[in-house]
Amino acid sequence: MEARVLTEFEAGAYRLMRLRSVKELPSLASPEILRELTVFAERTAGLLSTYASQGTRVWGVFDDVSLAGVVAVTRQLAQEKPKWLSLWGLYVRPGYRGTPASRVMMEAVIAWCGRQPGEPKLCTRFPRDNVRAHQLFDRYGFVEIQEQMSRAPTTGQIQTMVIMSRGL
Repeated sequence: MEARVLTEFEAGAYRLMRLRSVKELPSLASPEILRELTVFAERTAGLLSTYASQGTRVWGVFDDVSLAGVVAVTRQLAQEKPKWLSLWGLYVRPGYRGTPASRVMMEAVIAWCGRQPGEPKLCTRFPRDNVRAHQLFDRYGFVEIQEQMSRAPTTGQIQTMVIMSRGL
């Protein structure tokens, strides 16, 4: 398995991955993912290039030529804390869960974030009831720093979110 930053050439596969994630787990669709899907509905080309020019990186993990998972990191979501990088949109296809896919992807993301200037922190947020996400981020040294209430973008229901961070 190989993790790498996605290029515009892979935008179509990335779009399908995002659609699959929302179909499978609508309650976990973050505002960032829903915004992406709106852009993709208008046009597929250009989103990954726009992300790159704005400092957002989107990684994919590949099993040979098949896209098995995706994750993104951006500074834009943490503007109030400029040294913070926000990890969002982590999704691994069901057939690849329990394989090295998430490990390979997380190691690539953490290594890239560790090369950023200053002493950045990597943060993420997810619904409190997402036990698998909590276990994954615990495994990579993230610690819970805050809990907040949020309205789920797809259902409108109030949910408790966990915010975790990791020094790099």
